[in-house]
Amino acid sequence: MIAHEILSRANTHHSLDNGDWHKDPRDPLNLRILEERMQAYNTIIGPRVGDFVILPDGKYDRFTYVWPDGIQTGGANGSFYLGQSFMSYSGGLDPAMNFSDIRQVNGESRMGSVWFFHHNHYCAHNAVEYKVPFRVFLIVTKKPNDDEEMSERPWEHY
Repeated sequence: MIAHEILSRANTHHSLDNGDWHKDPRDPLNLRILEERMQAYNTIIGPRVGDFVILPDGKYDRFTYVWPDGIQTGGANGSFYLGQSFMSYSGGLDPAMNFSDIRQVNGESRMGSVWFFHHNHYCAHNAVEYKVPFRVFLIVTKKPNDDEEMSERPWEHY
């Protein structure tokens, strides 16, 4: 179902007249791979590599690396590989921010590009790309006062 919803919500990067006819994004095996990987990816709690963040200036960026105590951005122009239960980013990185400085924007999602190898066949020039929905987070500049209690996962409560 995820793959069907994705195809109905957004266009893919491939056109069938550019020589990629063998990598048709409607290919049943690729759609099954996409569905299985997105289901596993969507079980990850909290901010993930690939999710979007609204920066203080109002621009959107993407999370690129998750550390035990923070998360990095810089993914506006990089590449996001969708693995079997993870997302991997290739590109530049910005400094990390603390988890306590971000909140999930409930009910909002944004389409972002991902890729994986066509039919799981690992070789050069064999990527198939899709746009899939990601969570959206917001950087908060207001710090809690002494009366406010912060949870270990503040992104769950915005």
